[in-house]
Amino acid sequence: MVLDEPTKFASLHFSTDELPERQRVEIWQDVFNHSVLHLEIKSLADEAFYSRAEFREFGGVRVGNCAVSAMDMRRKASHIGRETDLIGLYVNLEGTSTLRQLNRELTLNPGEATVILNTEPAALLKSEGRWFGIQLPRTTLSSTGGLEDRAAQLIPGNSTALRLLLSYLSVGQADLETASPALLNVVSAHVADLCSLAIGPAFKPQDLGRSRGAHAARLQAIMADIAANLGKHDYSIADVASRQGISPRAIQMLFESTGSTFSEYLRAERATRAHQMLCDPQYLALTITDIAFAAGFGDVSYFNRTFRRRYGATPSEIRINAREQ
Repeated sequence: MVLDEPTKFASLHFSTDELPERQRVEIWQDVFNHSVLHLEIKSLADEAFYSRAEFREFGGVRVGNCAVSAMDMRRKASHIGRETDLIGLYVNLEGTSTLRQLNRELTLNPGEATVILNTEPAALLKSEGRWFGIQLPRTTLSSTGGLEDRAAQLIPGNSTALRLLLSYLSVGQADLETASPALLNVVSAHVADLCSLAIGPAFKPQDLGRSRGAHAARLQAIMADIAANLGKHDYSIADVASRQGISPRAIQMLFESTGSTFSEYLRAERATRAHQMLCDPQYLALTITDIAFAAGFGDVSYFNRTFRRRYGATPSEIRINAREQ
């Protein structure tokens, strides 16, 4: 998965489900030792070993999402000759994992994370469940000092920066396969910012507001909240602020940075939802009033004005045109 150009997108999907049970460890070892992680594994599973993994690379950032049966993973000195400039952020999602590096030992519970150095041998012991990993060049982090001190040190699951990072990646990777090189670079820069904040050690709370990555992740989380609650007529900026743990004014400032406002974005998203429903045959039984209310509009006259201003046609005209196509 080494890219010729850092702005390209590459992905690798791997599953042992269809492999012969006796050869699963050998094939997994061959694929990952030569292509992705450069380490050795030992299965500890009482039953057949299994692994399901997805790895993506964009803009120099590598992201892995893996579900595995119990195993030991070791990065030995013989593996260190390659990619020593990379820093790893390991997030334990399910089960427990124990990391040993630099004569330190750390056991991670679900949601907790730590730093793994590519310049030093390391072992993940009794790793079982699901984990999420990010590798990125040391030079992309905003502060490279003190990284050795962060290896095998706990990043708690309630870390705001860590939660934003996971939220950003869970939503933001969906369309990367068709993204332009420029967009891939922007996304990788956001990920690097959030990793810097999560890793520290020079993290200050005020840094969260200044970070490009944190800014983008916050806005993305708010937009996802809006998408999930469009149909609620009493939905307000106060509701979002309460769920996101920030002030309504902070939300307004995020939207102002895009040249919009919270109200304008909410109204546009509701109109878009209504347009989608009007064009979808499965909603033919619904009246236009039904669709207006389902999209979150509490007043039909206001819906009609908003819709016509956005699409240059009435809801009825859009529905008729959709049926004729």
